Amino acid sequence: MKIIGIGLPKTGTSSLHDALKILGYKSVHFPHDPRTVAQIRGGDYALDVLKTADAVSDVPIPAIFPRLDTAFPGSKFIQTDRDVDAWIESERKAPFNNDRPTPGSPRDFYRAVLYGVTDFNEEQFRFVHARHLMVVESYFAGERAKDLLRMDITRGDGWDKLCAFLGKPVPDLPFPRSNTAEMSAATYRTDQRQGLRRVVDRLRRRG
Repeated sequence: MKIIGIGLPKTGTSSLHDALKILGYKSVHFPHDPRTVAQIRGGDYALDVLKTADAVSDVPIPAIFPRLDTAFPGSKFIQTDRDVDAWIESERKAPFNNDRPTPGSPRDFYRAVLYGVTDFNEEQFRFVHARHLMVVESYFAGERAKDLLRMDITRGDGWDKLCAFLGKPVPDLPFPRSNTAEMSAATYRTDQRQGLRRVVDRLRRRG
């Protein structure tokens, strides 16, 4: 059984990722290694990352979850969501929406796949949010409803819902609240520096 996080970015995907790790799952958040990017570019959804990991979440997963369902039958799906106005403000302020990507990053490709744009656009983001809710609602109608869990972590959903869905005991730990606005900015700056260092290192090796 694979666990597919199909919530849009900034809906609690990092918190879900950390919670799954606490429960003992090997979880990958924002799968953007070169092999995964190449597979998605080529339309190969039997992702190698899911042959070794138990769970994936964040961009571009919400856009491709029906193909992952076909490639990995028997999977469970978790949709994180939050109030749309709060989500828009979180997206508007997110560092990755206010900077250019590191050279070689798949960010623009992934964003085009998920949002249809490469830069933050409130009207388009609202449209994608509403469309995603309708697609998920339709896809998991009827007998498929048992394969979907909806969570709003910002309103207190946590261990009880998640563990009941996955058949796991509730840990004696607080449910993670990861990647808040402050944490997001600090992490993004670190990731940018690390990404630039990797580019410089590759150029040095070529020289």
